[in-house]
Amino acid sequence: MSERSTISSPSLNMSEPYEAKKNGHGGYFAWFDPPTCPHGMEFKPYLIKKVKALENEVDSLKHTRRSLKILLGGSWIALASLVFALLRCSVA
Repeated sequence: MSERSTISSPSLNMSEPYEAKKNGHGGYFAWFDPPTCPHGMEFKPYLIKKVKALENEVDSLKHTRRSLKILLGGSWIALASLVFALLRCSVA
């Protein structure tokens, strides 16, 4: 059997209600969203497009960050090699 109750959580600063469900395997929460207003339906495609653009930008920045880390590591190796070579030449 499952037990359901609708509760709200002001401590989490959420205004949307959600349903608390209990079953034999533990508890989980499923959001209950009321239907979207007409203005929200008009605005939704813009938001989806904006989110996808920002996600693409994040992916691009992650790739750039990884490339810069590789270049930094290579520069440290080159610097260490140069210092080692200079020390070896000055000793000889």
